Amino acid sequence: MTVLAAMLLFAAPATYAQQNVYSLPRTAISLEVDAEIECFHAGPYAAYAKKYLGIDARTEDASICRITAVRMHSSVEADLSQRFVAPASAVLPLTSQGLVCFASDADRLPESWRFPSAEAADFASRGVSSNFAVEEKKLYKTGEDGETVEVLQSLSVQKTPEKRAAEAAEIIMEMRSTRARIITGDTDMSYNGEAMGAAIQEMRAIEREYLSMFIGYTDRYTQTFRAEVVPDRSAAIQKYVAFRVSETEGLVAADNMTGSPVVLELVPEEISPEPVPSGKASKLPYLKYRIPAVCRARLYDGTQLLLETRVPVFQLGAEATLPLPVPKK
Repeated sequence: MTVLAAMLLFAAPATYAQQNVYSLPRTAISLEVDAEIECFHAGPYAAYAKKYLGIDARTEDASICRITAVRMHSSVEADLSQRFVAPASAVLPLTSQGLVCFASDADRLPESWRFPSAEAADFASRGVSSNFAVEEKKLYKTGEDGETVEVLQSLSVQKTPEKRAAEAAEIIMEMRSTRARIITGDTDMSYNGEAMGAAIQEMRAIEREYLSMFIGYTDRYTQTFRAEVVPDRSAAIQKYVAFRVSETEGLVAADNMTGSPVVLELVPEEISPEPVPSGKASKLPYLKYRIPAVCRARLYDGTQLLLETRVPVFQLGAEATLPLPVPKK
């Protein structure tokens, strides 16, 4: 690849190719981010954990989003705000975007955005106790002889949350007690090694299921997110919110204000100025091109540095001219 190839770049429609219209290149920076989301679901009986089990339990749902990997890629595209007509003497092979077609790095990451939503807490399948209790209520009726008689009537009544919590705690303690009796042999039933192991394992599973209704449980899932930043040549400070991290939604777009910002900072290296042509050379036909600025790219989540690398950025570099030879008559 020649120097001219690297500086001019690719792309213009076929109609532009006939007119020798070309564009200067610009760089887009793509970020592919992996994160792990932890969602804690508080148990429905958390408020009664201290009373019935003697343990402290979290009473509110919470979620945490942790960035686990970041990959940075750069690609080049036509800067449509910088289009020029080349001198007639310049024979330029152009591609469909409007850039001189010497570079081959125009491939871009596919625009793929994934916003998986966390699952809601599900305690419906945990526990086997009924939500209703049968109570007997005394009713009084007047008989045919005019006397008042007492009648018992069974009614189905919904249990209070505390009542259900007390029953769940009772089942937990019963599982622990039964398991201890089996292990110590203090039971009327005899278990061989394999049967004892299976029985103990099943009781532990039941205990964990009921215990989760007091202490809650945690879901974990992963998220992959892609964001893109196109640096602005006119910006005084080269800092950009690339995306955001939301405790409730995970990785979200830069304009989603529910999350804290992850900032991309670019620090361009200095480029020496273009020599000023003199004499006949200054009157030659020329092409404009860009020399990319090699930038130190840093990605921050708050004060934490997630990634640091070097990347060339065309629009933050220097614009120069390339004299063209005058065709012989």
